[in-house]
Amino acid sequence: MSRAGTAVALARLALRDRSELPTTVVIPPPLAGVTSLSPGGVADAAPHSLFGRDPARVVLGLERREDGGPKDTGRDVDARGEFVSDLATPDLLGALVATAAAHGPEEGEPDALGLATGPSAQAAPPRVADAPVALECRRRVSLSFSPERSILVGEAVALHARGGMVDPGRMHVDRGGEMPVARLFAGRWARLVEIERRTVPEPLRAGT
Repeated sequence: MSRAGTAVALARLALRDRSELPTTVVIPPPLAGVTSLSPGGVADAAPHSLFGRDPARVVLGLERREDGGPKDTGRDVDARGEFVSDLATPDLLGALVATAAAHGPEEGEPDALGLATGPSAQAAPPRVADAPVALECRRRVSLSFSPERSILVGEAVALHARGGMVDPGRMHVDRGGEMPVARLFAGRWARLVEIERRTVPEPLRAGT
């Protein structure tokens, strides 16, 4: 297989592939055990991954400036209605964290930091060239719960993967041991270590 990058138009895929491919390459989607109560009073529980499917959705938490105005990302998405989400790996961590510094609105972080970019397939914003995966997204809805923060939900319309990572014919993903970085708290980050598989079992019945 060629090592050139692989571009996938998600809207052209079958429903299952359109749902599964982004959630396979964008990891780790946080896992939550969600409990609920039925109308009849039965306590239910189920595992949920905090990443939307069909359409594949990317959720951004956007902060505002101290004066109440939007930061660059929020301003840009409001104006153009699209953005690109680039997967962070350990070799990109320093540069991507540095993009959070307070650059002026007239100064682009990629140029200021020497962060290489490449053209996107369906979105105007460029992707980070060295990111193994980039999801091109269109804004679906924005929600504001306070003057300081808002939530932006985007629909992934295209995916660009490093050459050899995604086999478009089989919809197979091979990371080659390169795993993304997980964010913890207070400037702390973590590397991912894959553990044993856990498949969904048959339901347990009382007395068995």
